[in-house]
Amino acid sequence: MGLTANVVASTPITSAWGNEIRDRTVQRFASFAELTSSWTSPGEGAVAYLTDVNSLHAYNGSAWVAITPRSATVATTVTTSATAYTSLSGGPAVTLQTGPSALVTLTGNLSIPGGANSVFMACAVSGATTLAATDDASLAFALIPGVAAQCSASYLYTGLTPGANTFTARYRAGTASSVGFGLRQITVVGVP
Repeated sequence: MGLTANVVASTPITSAWGNEIRDRTVQRFASFAELTSSWTSPGEGAVAYLTDVNSLHAYNGSAWVAITPRSATVATTVTTSATAYTSLSGGPAVTLQTGPSALVTLTGNLSIPGGANSVFMACAVSGATTLAATDDASLAFALIPGVAAQCSASYLYTGLTPGANTFTARYRAGTASSVGFGLRQITVVGVP
């Protein structure tokens, strides 16, 4: 049913017309659980605001997707000499509702205290989707000893299983000598 341009005085508003108005405005809910239990048949393009996480969500026709970027930062610098992706103290990690795609931005202050090396920062996905960290979607940089660089890289993750997904930063060195990661940040936004 399409909406009319003007409402004429004394025209009754039907439930179908009221639902059409609801589907074209931003609805507020206390939580994702309240949203999904209260709005059982949203139309594609419906938008809701969740007050518990201060986030907008859009319905893509099959799943609710968080479209407000979520970010986490860890300021402390940590080192590793692992050549396979590993977790480091504090993550960081972000959890949000996604559809089949999400845009992930990784940021870090990368350093090499010892001999020449390469540093890699990627993310693993868990929850509705399970993906390992990979060099194909990493912040990668080759540095000389004693040099630090603040860098960012963004990747569009596709093929995700819609639902609650957690994106957690993972780290590795190019060779088995120490590399450092400071001001580590991960930012994720769902793509409807």
